[in-house]
Amino acid sequence: MMDRIKTAGGIVFKDGKFLFIYKRGMWDLPKGKFKNGESEEETALIEVHEETGLPLEEIKIVERLIPTYYIKTIDGKHLQKKTWWFLMQFTGNPLTELVPALEEDIEECRWVSEDELEYILPATHERIVYLFDYLKQLPVYRQLMDRQTVPT
Repeated sequence: MMDRIKTAGGIVFKDGKFLFIYKRGMWDLPKGKFKNGESEEETALIEVHEETGLPLEEIKIVERLIPTYYIKTIDGKHLQKKTWWFLMQFTGNPLTELVPALEEDIEECRWVSEDELEYILPATHERIVYLFDYLKQLPVYRQLMDRQTVPT
């Protein structure tokens, strides 16, 4: 049986833009492994905070998205990686500085507009493209893009 890695992360939204990280030569979304018995939601929020520097109390989960799966090879050993994804909204000051977690090999954090996605998505993993394709089909996506915020 193949060993498994469980991770969680988020598509973070703010003012019509999505938060991406640049890690190991590719654009990606913030995510990380479960620690200390955290829930999927807690893990996703903590990892977004740790990898981007956004204040934890200013990141809110809006909706659970679909999980993604892929096989990762580490030291010749195949591992199944499952990531739980959440749509999140950053509710803090739009001028909050993004701080990439250099110790995680994250070189840059960037807010990306809907128009810029056409340049970012070809430079990311297929599972991230799939995740955005899924998100764009949800009613909440149009609400976000039309209102720039999540309806309460």
